[in-house]
Amino acid sequence: MGIGGGHVLQDRTFNPDGSLAYTMTLREGEDTPVVNGKAYPFLDVEQRRYRLRVLNASNQRFWRLRFDVYPRDVLPQPTLPFWLIGTDGGFRAPLQMLHFLISPAERYDLIVDFSQMPVGTNFRLTNYHAPVHYPGMPGEGPEIREIMEFRVTKPGGTDTTRPPKELRLPTVAPVKPKPHTRRRQWVTYQHKLFRTMTFNAMPFEAPSQDFIEEGSSEIWEYINPNHDAHPMHVHLVNFQVLDRQPIDAVEYQADYEKWIDGGRKPEDLPVLENYCTGPPVHRFRRTRTKHGPARTRSSPIRRR
Repeated sequence: MGIGGGHVLQDRTFNPDGSLAYTMTLREGEDTPVVNGKAYPFLDVEQRRYRLRVLNASNQRFWRLRFDVYPRDVLPQPTLPFWLIGTDGGFRAPLQMLHFLISPAERYDLIVDFSQMPVGTNFRLTNYHAPVHYPGMPGEGPEIREIMEFRVTKPGGTDTTRPPKELRLPTVAPVKPKPHTRRRQWVTYQHKLFRTMTFNAMPFEAPSQDFIEEGSSEIWEYINPNHDAHPMHVHLVNFQVLDRQPIDAVEYQADYEKWIDGGRKPEDLPVLENYCTGPPVHRFRRTRTKHGPARTRSSPIRRR
């Protein structure tokens, strides 16, 4: 599939002496792109295919990324096409793309083909149209556009790797839920803007309310009535997204807060189906979380 390696992408702020500055409590997002610990790095590449595994390790910044080409007349379009071959949940059928959006803790597996690019061509990994927070209500964090460069510096010789469109990669079989599979609801609840995010309005230190039976599968419904996206990142076990569905987020949160203030009586819990504003969109893509398959339901601004 090509030579290459991992790229851990972060946004950071530095003090005048070069030490890291922690500004997360002061503003949204940092001002300097850092890849594998280096600010504004470059990578010399050969005329061949490369496999790049990208991890977004930023605290809260989404990145919308593309490979801008210089000089501009090398390609008929200003960006270099590439192939997506994997996400958090493993390999997928190769998909040719011109740009991609990656959220915090998300991973993408790419193949970028420099084999037909003239020596002396540069490609800038560029971030565009993704203010902090993204999507939803943008904050006042600093904008970052240019991240790193890939410089074609020498011929690559014979590239014996298989072209991406010819790859036959192992993929995960779709999960088919059973009629009586246990369901749970997880509300990503934020009582006030810029306050702590919780699940089901419970603090992080609270005793666990639920226990999972080993070897079982469950359907989880994530409900996000908040003003911005909050990607789900949980460890150890894969899940598959069954569907996504828009809701009336304002009305749901208002009724949910009444339920909390009223003592959390099970019989008064808002019924999610009463707040849906459109049909479900099935099997958006695979991602990673915990304890078997999950069905996500969210407001339109939520991204999975």
